Amino acid sequence: MSRFVNIIIGCSSMIGVSMIKKIDQRNTIFTSRKKLSTIKKGTWIKQDLNKKINSKIPKKVKKIFFLSSPYYMNRNLFKKNSFKVEVQWIKKVIQNISCEKFIYISSSSVYEKNHVIGIYKKKCENIIKNSKIKYIQIWRPFNLVGYKSGLSDHFHNLLIKFFYIKRKKKHIFRGRRMDKKGYSSVEKFVSFVFFNSKLNKSFTYNYRNKNLIYVGDIVKIFQAIAKKKIKIEFSYNFKNTKKKLSRYKNKAPLAKNIFSHESSKNILKNYYNKVFNRNAKLLQHL
Repeated sequence: MSRFVNIIIGCSSMIGVSMIKKIDQRNTIFTSRKKLSTIKKGTWIKQDLNKKINSKIPKKVKKIFFLSSPYYMNRNLFKKNSFKVEVQWIKKVIQNISCEKFIYISSSSVYEKNHVIGIYKKKCENIIKNSKIKYIQIWRPFNLVGYKSGLSDHFHNLLIKFFYIKRKKKHIFRGRRMDKKGYSSVEKFVSFVFFNSKLNKSFTYNYRNKNLIYVGDIVKIFQAIAKKKIKIEFSYNFKNTKKKLSRYKNKAPLAKNIFSHESSKNILKNYYNKVFNRNAKLLQHL
């Protein structure tokens, strides 16, 4: 076996950025298309999963952390095959790198009926489960928040894009102001992933937060911080007033819940403050 214990596939992702700070870099290989400056002691190998597996990557390691996934952007959600590529990435990694333990970051979207991401995430889960890997650990996180350059199109980031980057003065959101979401910090999630990755067991876990926050209150949090930090003011409303039906209608097997027990409100406050404090860096990457 290689002297390397871990390989992180997709270290430039939001979760990967947090992992770099926590993992023992000396026995870890980090792969991505671009090297991050926070990789100080680890071995970085350039890898574009749309191409062949880099010959420098060992054929055998103990653990694979698979974090790569097409970026969550609204334009990709309307393209049928945008997320299909992840299925091919998973197959390629399993065929070229053997391991004792495979840690895969799936998504809560597997529970949503006909959700394009959930469809392919579930296919990826099944490919891994049908492999000969000894231990398979699958995580389905709900609403993770963490800082990295570049912004996804999750709701909490749309506020930044609409009112900070585009400087819109008003906007009408889809959905309802009384919809609820539970947010978790990516840092705490990564700690759970690492702790469990030391256990010789297979599982599928949901990672979520029962401390919910109204969507309308998320906008208010952002609005108050934006007004204080950069003197931005805007108006907003929500398009729908009818009671929301449950989004989770898919028949994907339910998994055990792991709860973060964090304050969704504080997570979002800290995130928005960090974004505004690093505005020059943020704007540079958008």
